[in-house]
Amino acid sequence: IQRLMENNDSICYCGRITEIKEIPGCDNIMSAKINDWNTIVRKGGYKVGDLVGVAVTDAVLPEEMVTRLDIKSYLRKGNRVRTVRLKGVYSECLVFDIDSNYKEGQDLMTDFNVVKYEEPVKMINISVPKVYFKWDKIHEFKMWKRWINYKINSFRKKYSYKENPNFNVYYKFPNFKNVPDIFTEDDQVVITRKIHGTNARYGVVTRSKLKFWSRQKNEFVYGSHRVEKGSDSQGFYSTDVWKEIMEKYDLKTKLWDIFGHVEDGGNFILYGEIYGPGIQKNYDYNLKEIEFKAFDIELNGEFIDDFRFQRFCDAINIPRVDYLYQGKWSKQQQESYSKDFIEGTKIPHEGVVVKSIDGNKRKRAKVVSSEYLIYAEAHNVTDSH
Repeated sequence: IQRLMENNDSICYCGRITEIKEIPGCDNIMSAKINDWNTIVRKGGYKVGDLVGVAVTDAVLPEEMVTRLDIKSYLRKGNRVRTVRLKGVYSECLVFDIDSNYKEGQDLMTDFNVVKYEEPVKMINISVPKVYFKWDKIHEFKMWKRWINYKINSFRKKYSYKENPNFNVYYKFPNFKNVPDIFTEDDQVVITRKIHGTNARYGVVTRSKLKFWSRQKNEFVYGSHRVEKGSDSQGFYSTDVWKEIMEKYDLKTKLWDIFGHVEDGGNFILYGEIYGPGIQKNYDYNLKEIEFKAFDIELNGEFIDDFRFQRFCDAINIPRVDYLYQGKWSKQQQESYSKDFIEGTKIPHEGVVVKSIDGNKRKRAKVVSSEYLIYAEAHNVTDSH
C-alpha cells in the first residue's frame, strides 16, 4: 500500500502503526513500526492500524510537549529525539497520541511546534598568517606580490558578498524510513556510500548581473552546502577547505573545460563531499589529507542520469562516491550495505544513498545507519555541512 507523505522530509507527522512485536525478556514494552521507522511503545498502549504522532531522530521538541509527555530523560540535549538500542531492538522515533481528525502522512511540525535540528554551518578555515610589508625586502618581487594580494583580499572582505541565485543548493531528498514505498523491485537504481564529511558544490553558471561591457555571461562559483564562498565576478578571497579542494583537483579549469563541451549550455553544477582529517570528528577515513568525491551533477536545474554522471566525472578525472550496487532495487541489498563499518575500524559508515539511474530527483533517498546514529551520540559526532 502506497503511504503518501505530505512532506517527505518531515520529522514529525501522522503515521500508522503497521507492526507490533514482543521484545524477549520485556514485560512492559513492545517494538513497533511506523513506515520504516522502528520504535518502542508501552505494552497494550497501541495496536496495529492506530494513527499516531511520530517524531523521528533529530526532531527538536518544544519544552511544553516534553513536559506534558514526561520524556525528558529519553531525549538528547536540546530536546532532540535520539536513536537508542534496547535488548537488541532499535528505537529511532518517538510516538505520541494525536486527535482523530489527522490523516496518515499529514505533516505535524507546525501544529506541534517541532523543528528539525540543524548543525550550524561549519566554517573550516585554514590558518593564514598576516603578510607584513618589509622595508629590507623592498626590492623583492615576491614580497610585493604577497603583500598586495593580502591587501586586496582584506579590502574585498569589507563588502557584503551577494550570492548567485543560479548556483543552486543541493536538493534535499528524504530519509528512506519516511518513504519506504519510494522504490519498487522494477526500479533500476544505484546504491552509493554516504560519506560523513562536509558538502561542497562547484559550478559554471549564468552570472546574476550582466554588465553591458561583459563578454562572458557565465562564471565559475564554488561553495559549501548552503554558503557561497567565491566567484569569478566577486573574487576568491576565502582560504578554506572548499578552496583547497578546488585547487587540489583543478576544478575551475576542469569545469570550464567540460562546460564548453556540454551542448545544453546554461548552468552546470558539480556536487560532492569533502572528507578526511579535521572535517568530522573520528571520521578521517584513514587518510593523511582531505579528499573529494562527487555524487551528483545538475545541468540546467535537472540532475543528469547516472551514465552521464559517470562519463562526465571520468572525462575530467574527478573521483566519484563508491558504488556498492547497481541493478534492480532490493531492500535486502540496501540494508546489507547500510550496516558496514569503515575498513579496519569499529566506526560505522553513515549509511548509503539510493538513486534511480535516470536521475529522477523524486526517486532518491538516504538510508542512515542506526549504528552510526548511536555512535555519533556516544562520541559527540556532529552532522554539520
